[in-house]
Amino acid sequence: MSNPSDRVTPMLAESAISELLEREVVSAGVAPSAAAGFVVLGAEPIQRMGFAGQAEARSVFDLASITKTCVALTTSLLVESGTVSWESKLHELLPWLGGTPGGIQSIEAHLSHRAGLAAHREFFIAQRAGLPVRRRDLLHQAATATRPGPSTQPLYSDLGYLLVGEALEARCGAPLDQLVRTHLTGPRGWSIGSARQWRAAGDEAFSAALPTELVPGRGGAVRGMVHDDNAWALSGSALAGHAGLFGTLGGVLSLARALLVAARGSGDLEQAARRMLERRPGGSLRLGLDGVSGKDSSAGSLVGENTFGHLGFTGTSFWCDPDLGLAVCLLTNRVWPTRQNAAIRAARPRVHDGLIRLARASMPAPVS
Repeated sequence: MSNPSDRVTPMLAESAISELLEREVVSAGVAPSAAAGFVVLGAEPIQRMGFAGQAEARSVFDLASITKTCVALTTSLLVESGTVSWESKLHELLPWLGGTPGGIQSIEAHLSHRAGLAAHREFFIAQRAGLPVRRRDLLHQAATATRPGPSTQPLYSDLGYLLVGEALEARCGAPLDQLVRTHLTGPRGWSIGSARQWRAAGDEAFSAALPTELVPGRGGAVRGMVHDDNAWALSGSALAGHAGLFGTLGGVLSLARALLVAARGSGDLEQAARRMLERRPGGSLRLGLDGVSGKDSSAGSLVGENTFGHLGFTGTSFWCDPDLGLAVCLLTNRVWPTRQNAAIRAARPRVHDGLIRLARASMPAPVS
């Protein structure tokens, strides 16, 4: 768009999104497949989507850590129903975590990355080698994997989400992916679910899953199975607390739109999202969400200071700007055929900026 202030038609906007993705993602060697779109709130909300490479509207992407946002939202809904409390200590739900550093921390501390646990541990080595895996032993290791420094200081950690996911399953007596579907995605019709849920939807839905990485230790091409190695080792085709959800662009835009509406004080998730949207001391990390960390944020240069969202390792992201009243989403399979391709880091802010320009140009002209 040579003049972003010009109003654009729906067809022109979606064509421009596809051109943006082809230029910045596919032709640039960032990923072979990309989907992106935006939502603008208003009297008549606007949603536009575009696709490039091998992606289309029905394509299913591994959402990676966007899973955390859905798990946090599901937890919020369970808190609303009185099933759990934000103050619940994990050892109260999982007694075998008694005496561990992770066990004495609350659900809220874990989901806001302030429980003092390390960022990551490799729990998949035995599984990849074909050795027996004792799930409880690995989770106990996660609960004891501390890091230096004050436990209340934020450090982005997969381990806390793994443990909370296990605690929710124990408390509710149901698999985590079922809890997410029952309480969050199912009632709202969002096209988001675990690998086994997509597989259960039929061959056509399963065939829409895009490949992520070539991993010899997992049989070659990973497709229709979670990319995250720990999630694969601990949960297989189900859902771990930190990764394991797959979704279409329409599904993730629905998630972003719901959070954007909640941030502006309305919608059926307003109460559930309130705790998640709170800013917290010590950095940009919130509960199930991240904020804008500075001028070099992957959200781009055009978002406001109240913007929030989340990234996924596979090349996924969404950002919501409540001041502008818009949300943007980018889904790719940038880890295909290898996770060593880090070009997504430079591409993300450029794509997000391009989407915001198009979203602004799609807004109705002010009435004079």
